[in-house]
Amino acid sequence: MTGPGGSRGVLLASALLCWACAGTPPPERTPPPERTAPEAAAPDGTAPEAGAERPITETITSEPTVRVGIEIGVSSAVIMSTAGLRVLDGESGEVLEASGKEILRFEASEGAFLVESGGLIGDGRPRLLIEPLDPAIPIVLAGKPYHGAAELLVDPVRGLVVINRIGLEEYLLGVVPAEIGRRRPEEFDAVKAQAVAARTYAISSLGSRDSLGFDVFATVEDQAYGGVDLERAEIDRAVRETEGEILTYDGAVVLALYHSTCGGRTATRYEVWAEPDLPYLRSVRDRGSGGDDFCAISPRYTWRESWTPDEMNGLVRAELAGRLGVPPTSIGRILEIRVLSRTEEDRVDELEIAATGGRYVIRKNDIRFVLRPSEGRILGSTDFRVLHGRVDGDGVLVEGRGYGHGIGMCQWGAIGRARAGQDYRQILAAYYTGASLERLY
Repeated sequence: MTGPGGSRGVLLASALLCWACAGTPPPERTPPPERTAPEAAAPDGTAPEAGAERPITETITSEPTVRVGIEIGVSSAVIMSTAGLRVLDGESGEVLEASGKEILRFEASEGAFLVESGGLIGDGRPRLLIEPLDPAIPIVLAGKPYHGAAELLVDPVRGLVVINRIGLEEYLLGVVPAEIGRRRPEEFDAVKAQAVAARTYAISSLGSRDSLGFDVFATVEDQAYGGVDLERAEIDRAVRETEGEILTYDGAVVLALYHSTCGGRTATRYEVWAEPDLPYLRSVRDRGSGGDDFCAISPRYTWRESWTPDEMNGLVRAELAGRLGVPPTSIGRILEIRVLSRTEEDRVDELEIAATGGRYVIRKNDIRFVLRPSEGRILGSTDFRVLHGRVDGDGVLVEGRGYGHGIGMCQWGAIGRARAGQDYRQILAAYYTGASLERLY
């Protein structure tokens, strides 16, 4: 069921008899994921407030806690730990339940917190903290183990929100492998660079989603986060060796954006999102002394995509209609696509889609969400050319370079630089122009 409409929404908790911790580590993965932080607006349409530089405050003198949104707007949540659980009031810290049960089930309701027997824990409490009795034992949320504790709240609009409260360094143990994949020893400095970038992004995001009750999503809306299942020794080492290190510019935490593959040149925020440029997020030529692009090793360095007439008038037309807020039938049948203009760095700035219902212009990164390949993922990048734009028997064909928004650190470029002997400081300096590496704690 959905969350209650009133501000006094509370949680109904019932204990189940037993549980088995399921799940095995994911298969070994070499390349970074094809979408990295942040690629799009959040599922509910909100966006983090991390777009502006945020000053380092004197209050951050030790490792902060990060609140990670694991499930948003669910009707119930099961929380487990073999160590046993205790429940506290999320505001006062008062212990409400300390029986040590290994599993608790929570539901959004009104009136009171109830335990298995139906007894009251308390009423009118909008936030709970659930901790394992042994902090060294993971807590299981949405079927996956995580370090730290769980926080539950009832949002009057969205329903039940499940949050992982975790120290920043432990959080990174589940972010870095999800973002850059399993790497060879000679690529270790790329892993360290990823750790610093991810830590910086997390620091800049603290408090940025307070309206939702947490700091970051556990997905590429912010940073991919896989929890305990993804942890490995080399990741632990990279995080440990860079502990507390972040990037700053003129005394402020930078917005450390990163992506999979730049295709030879990174992008600015304006040419991708029409947002104000930042001095440390410039367009950088990602080429080595030998003349090859560092990210040429990426499987997405170059690519081709094609669409049949039916595909153009199916998913692509539906996405265009969604962006325009009109029914697909009003667009008519798509006839042709063509590039109207390019950015200074040669990415597509405006794409025209001609149809029987009119001519429509899509700009910048929105192009990737409209011109989706048939399987539904977004287009690799805005660095592409239309080889055949008419929607005829041959279909539409485009050829492109790179994968992701293209701003900030190129992950495959970082890997190529590490292979070439650059250390993580050199890698970060290459992508975040003029930024300083600083130890915050």
